[in-house]
Amino acid sequence: AQRVALMTIHSAKGLEWRVVVLAGVEEGQMPRFRNTPPEALAEERRVLYVGMTRARERLFLLSAESRNGFQAGPARFLEPLLGELIEILRA
Repeated sequence: AQRVALMTIHSAKGLEWRVVVLAGVEEGQMPRFRNTPPEALAEERRVLYVGMTRARERLFLLSAESRNGFQAGPARFLEPLLGELIEILRA
């Protein structure tokens, strides 16, 4: 059956899907705060990696240019992938 599963990245650990959509992959959301301590930053990077590796065929990473009136933009974790693996689409 065709269906959509909505869940946290933590609850998706160990599971896989053909298509995965991760929303909120932006500064202020992931990592949660700009002044995140290095050890917490490493953990947030690992959590994002877990989410990204749940996709077997296609992965969509969504980020907003602004959220709640503040500038956002893609998460710093994505910078090494820009241009090589990520295609930016603007709506």
